[in-house]
Formats: sequence, structure tokens, C-alpha cells
Amino acid sequence: MIVRCKSRVDGRSTYFNVTEAGAASLAQDPLGDLIAALDNLGASDHAALLSTLSLLTSSLADIRGARAFGTCGDCAYFVAARGGGYCTCMTSDLAAHEIDLLCASYRGPDGFDTAREQSAMSDDKS
Repeated sequence: MIVRCKSRVDGRSTYFNVTEAGAASLAQDPLGDLIAALDNLGASDHAALLSTLSLLTSSLADIRGARAFGTCGDCAYFVAARGGGYCTCMTSDLAAHEIDLLCASYRGPDGFDTAREQSAMSDDKS
């Protein structure tokens, strides 16, 4: 389904390529239909779905006492810059294609990792 390949650039890193059999299997994957349906959503429906899913994932993380997760572009550490961005946590420039990827150091846009942390901070101020 996939094949491991060593990088021709440095010989140390590894990447994976999908084989022909893997591509054939992916073509039959029902999630492909879901992705196509999502691609057909209008901008306002897409934004509403993204907002709802973000709330759900944050709530689930809170219920489980886990860290929330999200994309670099939604992270409190993200700063838009020069056609890409900058991560103030990692002190690193981000290319435009990296902004929509999952963030390894995600902190919610409100500056909290979970709703529980935000609630505790509010309680401390009372």
C-alpha cells in the first residue's frame, strides 16, 4: 500500500509513497466521497462547519482532560507575515502551505489549551 523511501537530499530522512495498489484502494475509500461533498460546500457553510468542529474538538479535549489541537493558523502563537506566517512559540517562519497543518504546540486562539484551563483562570480572578 505504501513504500518507504530514503531522501535523496540528505540520505537520513524517510518519506512514504503510495503504491499503485494503495492508490487503487484509496480510490474506493468512502471518505473520498465525504471530502468531495465538503469541497462542494459554500464558503459560509464551510466556515460554520469549521467553527463547529473546532468547538467539538475543544470540548472533547476538555472532557478528557487532554490538550486541544488545531491548525497553526488558528493557534494563539501564529502571526501572519510575508505571505506565510510566524510561530512565536517555535520562533520559526511558516510557509503558506504549513498554516493549515496541525500545530505541534497548539494553544487556542483565546490563549488557553482547554476550556477547563480558561475556567480555572476565570475562577482565580473572581
